[in-house]
Amino acid sequence: MKITSTSLLVLTLGLSFTACGGDDNGDEGAGTDDDGSATQSTTVSTTVSTTADTGADDAPDTGADDAPDTGADDGGDMACVHTCAGDADCAIMGNMDFFVCDGGTCTNANPCTDDAFCIAQLSAWSAVPCTMGGGECAAAMQICVDLGDGTGGCASAPSEFFMCETVPGWAEVMATNLDDGSEVTVCGNPNAQCDTASGVCTSPCQDDTTCGEFVCNTDTGVCECDEDADCGEGGTCNADGTCSVPGCTSDADCENPFDGGTIACQ
Repeated sequence: MKITSTSLLVLTLGLSFTACGGDDNGDEGAGTDDDGSATQSTTVSTTVSTTADTGADDAPDTGADDAPDTGADDGGDMACVHTCAGDADCAIMGNMDFFVCDGGTCTNANPCTDDAFCIAQLSAWSAVPCTMGGGECAAAMQICVDLGDGTGGCASAPSEFFMCETVPGWAEVMATNLDDGSEVTVCGNPNAQCDTASGVCTSPCQDDTTCGEFVCNTDTGVCECDEDADCGEGGTCNADGTCSVPGCTSDADCENPFDGGTIACQ
């Protein structure tokens, strides 16, 4: 199905809300694994076609024989459009930190300003907030690091029990300990970058291991499709490694990526 720019933003962000670490008492940050690892967010260039359908299958019948057009309709240029009434409609799995409702559309709540911001965001440090001297990270044997704006988040330090490289695309990075101002080594995404024009954080891929079913174009840092199957049901893998998917024909074709609001085929 075709989706709007809001859904594309969701795909670009990867929705990496997971924390780098957690405890064993069920109080860990959203999406954390018991071994302290977190899901990696990568830049997957799955270009969704929103161009008008000019195929003959749903063009008006102009033939001289006046035979009716019986070709199946593939959706034309209709797309799934999400509408919100408030910020709660833009939550994803209960998380309201990443999108807000602006004029009926869910938009990025925290646009990035520099790469340091994105390293913290895509390393999931903000998933478990902490305060100076608060001890919120101690139970999970993590470190409270400065997120760049004076607020703190819990990050895992490399150890014999947890190596940063166990999370695809992660490595050892330097951060500031919020408790004492010292520089510490923690696990995170060193390749995160800020697109200042859109305010969106991206993570250029380094190899195929960070692209899931896709393949990494190491020249552009973008994960690309290799075959039609990579693009989902009805999708087509284009020659440039991007995916095109058919448009929607009814509301039933649309899946809401948010917790609330409405989504319809328009």
